[in-house]
Amino acid sequence: MITASHRILFASLVLVGLTSFAQASVLVSHSDDTNPVSEGFVSDNTEGSPTVQGVNDGGTLAWNIITNGSATVSERIRYNHSLSAGDITAMETLGWTATFKVRDALAAPHEPDYGTHFEVSTDSFTHNFRLGLDANGNPLLERSTVGAGTFETVSLSGVSGSGYHTWQITAPGDQANIDLYVDGIFQSTLTSDDNDLVGNVNRLVFGDTDILDSSDSFWAIARLETGVNIIPEPSSLVLAALALLSLLAHGHRRRA
Repeated sequence: MITASHRILFASLVLVGLTSFAQASVLVSHSDDTNPVSEGFVSDNTEGSPTVQGVNDGGTLAWNIITNGSATVSERIRYNHSLSAGDITAMETLGWTATFKVRDALAAPHEPDYGTHFEVSTDSFTHNFRLGLDANGNPLLERSTVGAGTFETVSLSGVSGSGYHTWQITAPGDQANIDLYVDGIFQSTLTSDDNDLVGNVNRLVFGDTDILDSSDSFWAIARLETGVNIIPEPSSLVLAALALLSLLAHGHRRRA
């Protein structure tokens, strides 16, 4: 007999595993070790001789960006994918989610800078972030502040280690406010910087955008899609798997 507790477990599995896939449509996507240029990105703002390459980074396929910018050496490269008017309409109607799975491999500690940078912007809003590592190798995050053209620290909870982290920003429809998730854990609701860029352009950006900053970053995912699609944290996936196994075991016992 399927009890109420089994129904709750099954419902939890559905909620975790099928988070907001309805109406989702991928607008822009970089994945694995594929050259972003072959995925429709443009490598612009390039200066110097940055190293870019597809790699197997300890079992994770990723696009590696290495630059050595300094006060005396100008070096950078970013990947920029334009958004069409149709893309913007879909984002405003259905909401949207931007996902960046990246490992910042510069030696810790280093302050957040444009060496490891991601951004979503349109002519009406900008969401602009940059990454760093603290003395223990844990992630640091800064975001541009409204109208100031400067950055402020974003507090992170439950996020540690210098490996890959999945950064997600999502807007259910109100473009002025976004929710920030890291590795499936909700962090905070933030207001967009709607004045940071003069003459904003519709685009998704990742890479090194500052000639004076160095970078050694590994990008496994850079994706923009309609709808709200949060990748669950690993512990949630484990609980969902256990719930499914419990249901299967119960069904097997009834048939035996």
